Amino acid sequence: MPLMYMYMSPEQATGGGEIGPASDIYSLGCVLYAMLSGDPPYTASPMAVLTKMLTQRHTPIREIRDTVPGPVETALEKALASVAADRFGTTEEFAEALAEALAVEGPVGIKGKSSVSVPLARIRCSTVGYANPQIGYAKFMEFGGGPYL
Repeated sequence: MPLMYMYMSPEQATGGGEIGPASDIYSLGCVLYAMLSGDPPYTASPMAVLTKMLTQRHTPIREIRDTVPGPVETALEKALASVAADRFGTTEEFAEALAEALAVEGPVGIKGKSSVSVPLARIRCSTVGYANPQIGYAKFMEFGGGPYL
């Protein structure tokens, strides 16, 4: 995948530090950021992305899309922490933080370029990852996802 570098954790991109669950959580945070904003946290050439990742903070999601709930932004910021130890300890913790952030009655949706309303009963959190991105995308679409939430 040619654009995979945009979703790498700082420790993956630099080759330093342990690559483990914290790296996966960072990558999941990048995917969520892209789903909400339309772009990954950093966009540029591979070397420029690495430089930005190590020297700049990404633009907070609510500066791009002010309709994102504050608790979702808080969970996203923790997932995208530069230091692995500052991220969620497990994918379950990340999923729980997002579920709590969206714990409201009735349908939820974030208005923007495209709008989707997903009943909470259809939102499922799973710790099972999909190695094949097409399968992951198909599962996302199965639960009513779209290019933007």
